[in-house]
Amino acid sequence: MIDFSTVALKKMAIHFVGNKGKDEGVYLSKNSFTFFKEEVEESFLQYFIAPFKKMAEFYNFYHPTEIELNEIKSFATALFNDTATFDAMAEKIALALYDKSAHPNINGGELFVTWFTGCSFNGEAVDAIGIYKSEVKDTFIKLQQAGGSYDYQLDNGINIKEIDKGCIILNTKQEGEYIVTVLDNINRSKEAKYWMDDFLKLISCQDSFHFTKDYLDVTKKFVTERMPEVFDISKADKIDYLNKSISYFKKNDHFAEEDFLQDVFQHTEVIDNFNRFKDQYATDNHVMLDDDFSISSQAVQKQARVYKSILKLDKNFHIYIHGNKELIERGTDSDGRKFYKIYYEQEA
Repeated sequence: MIDFSTVALKKMAIHFVGNKGKDEGVYLSKNSFTFFKEEVEESFLQYFIAPFKKMAEFYNFYHPTEIELNEIKSFATALFNDTATFDAMAEKIALALYDKSAHPNINGGELFVTWFTGCSFNGEAVDAIGIYKSEVKDTFIKLQQAGGSYDYQLDNGINIKEIDKGCIILNTKQEGEYIVTVLDNINRSKEAKYWMDDFLKLISCQDSFHFTKDYLDVTKKFVTERMPEVFDISKADKIDYLNKSISYFKKNDHFAEEDFLQDVFQHTEVIDNFNRFKDQYATDNHVMLDDDFSISSQAVQKQARVYKSILKLDKNFHIYIHGNKELIERGTDSDGRKFYKIYYEQEA
């Protein structure tokens, strides 16, 4: 994780980046900021740094042909090598973002480019570059005491407790790559993921967090999407496979693919189908699915939230399945009505 306990904001540039598809243009500010009062710096750090303090998911820059063609990495390298280029690189970053902002779902907003010192990553002291975009404005009520009463005024501004988009680029040379951590709380739909994919061009780091997360991702997709197409399985069967999968990751510190496949899928035909699906998934999503790695408890905790174990029956019943599937029977009565029969020993 990143240690921000001694972080300091040294430089900041602000530009406006509109939607290119709507010809909203770019407004490049003529000045940057290099001096901040203590209370002002604290507020900016709340906005720029606080959302990243517990991040455990890290990325590297990527390009499909040559990594040198990744614009943001090139701008970051120039800035890390010479901080005197800060203003010029901040403008280039704004123009690069505008070039990737043609999708109709993308909103214009203020772009902040920052320079930090006093960061630490895995014990290594590093400087960092922050890139943030504010797309949503909040309404604030400003109150003033006047003549024994209150006056009020409505204003629009940025909520420093909620970041829309952001990334922090750490000047670390571990594994020969910069480390990047990123957030996008606005455009979550596949067609609008321009921040990570088109603008920054990031790929998951090859670490235990991503190995764990990616393997749980592909397992969930196989169980919920591919298995029903190939095998005759019920919803209870799917939940059972998901429970077995997440249980393996929760009870083990180390992942061994052969053990996992035998524990969860057991049958050769299912395992063969999974392996084919996994290989295609890795190719389509540009991820490396390792077969032997240390399990990240943080990744397991994150993925467990989307591993649903709820069997929904019409709008009448929700059955939570946490254990032995053999205690559930599925059938159809003489009138054609479907039913589940559940066996238990104790009623809580």
